Amino acid sequence: MNNRFLSYIEEISNRINKSVENKQNFLIISSLNPDGLSSSIFLLKYLYEKYSEVHLTFLDYISKKEVNNLFLGESGYEYDNIIFLVTGSIFSDDVIKLNKDLNKKIYIIDHHFTTVKDIELNNVVNLNPNIFEFAWL
Repeated sequence: MNNRFLSYIEEISNRINKSVENKQNFLIISSLNPDGLSSSIFLLKYLYEKYSEVHLTFLDYISKKEVNNLFLGESGYEYDNIIFLVTGSIFSDDVIKLNKDLNKKIYIIDHHFTTVKDIELNNVVNLNPNIFEFAWL
């Protein structure tokens, strides 16, 4: 087991808990596969139990324009935290670039292949075992 990866999971969990304590809101974007469905339901249940304001949406693809809309509040809603579950690795480069000036809290929690090798850049967290050379799938 990779201790660096497990320590980083704990660190990110603590950051999310801090956002919960500070009454920040969340948008969960998850894929429509068994991994995405189950992980998003667990996270949604946890946030509801903590009385957090949270929105959940499922998708397997998101365009650059749609990502822009989420970040810039053009959807009519501003999110403090955006969490991509079991999706996001494929467009993490775009998210990092878009967030450079916006400085939103973004978490990409995924196990799929990623070209990004930084665990955190421009306030975008990449929690991906492949970055830690801990690939199981």
